[in-house]
Amino acid sequence: MPEDNDTLICHRCHTLVRVGRGELYRVRISAVCDPQVRELEDMDAVRIAGEIRRLIEQASAMSERELREQISTELELILCTPCYRQWIENPAGA
Repeated sequence: MPEDNDTLICHRCHTLVRVGRGELYRVRISAVCDPQVRELEDMDAVRIAGEIRRLIEQASAMSERELREQISTELELILCTPCYRQWIENPAGA
């Protein structure tokens, strides 16, 4: 009989799956914002300063977590084998 820490729940269908039995997939997703720096060459110093103020105001209304997630997010999904097979065929859900 598996111990409690050897049993996980599929994030899609909520089926219980047991670690070490070939019943699950751990799907790791890493999302990173566009690393390309925005071009500011067409802006004069006054417009750049205004844009910086706007961004600071926008950021001040956000939580630390929201700000961090705008840069990068890492997550792990536990999928049972049937859900993994469905997901891998259409991971974007389109």
